[in-house]
Amino acid sequence: MEQKEEKRGKRRRRLTAEKKFEIFLETMQSGTSVGEVLRREGIYASDLARYRRMIREGAVERLKRAEKRGPTEEERRIARLEKEIRQRDELIARISMERMILLKKANGE
Repeated sequence: MEQKEEKRGKRRRRLTAEKKFEIFLETMQSGTSVGEVLRREGIYASDLARYRRMIREGAVERLKRAEKRGPTEEERRIARLEKEIRQRDELIARISMERMILLKKANGE
């Protein structure tokens, strides 16, 4: 009876998301004994399986959002600057052409 009370009195500690991710990463390293990590952290294999599933789902969801997003602020800035450069190059070419024509006219050609 005393053991049952002891078991009921034990509270499972709650792990932070960061700690769960650290455990996940540690178990993914080659040469790591998953059982040893589970014992040390006081978690079950089913807990680790749940962490892996949640991490996978989270990563997939994040990648989907990244695919849907438009260009970043920096990408928009770069595109705008490249457009400005093209416009300036075209203006310089046009002014150079006009200058050549004026010089020819001034020289009587």
